[in-house]
Amino acid sequence: MATKADLVTRVQQRVGLAKIDSAKMVEAVLESVRQTLEQGEDVRLSGFGNFHVRAKAP
Repeated sequence: MATKADLVTRVQQRVGLAKIDSAKMVEAVLESVRQTLEQGEDVRLSGFGNFHVRAKAP
């Protein structure tokens, strides 16, 4: 399983940004996904996956 830190490292290596800038980029993407889901919309990232909010029993 990859962590957020792993994603930051992968972005840093692939794009060549400083680690702090890579972390900001990953955080911005995840925050955008979170906000979209909170608004009741689904998120589809082609070639990656689909995200939607599900109700779960307590």
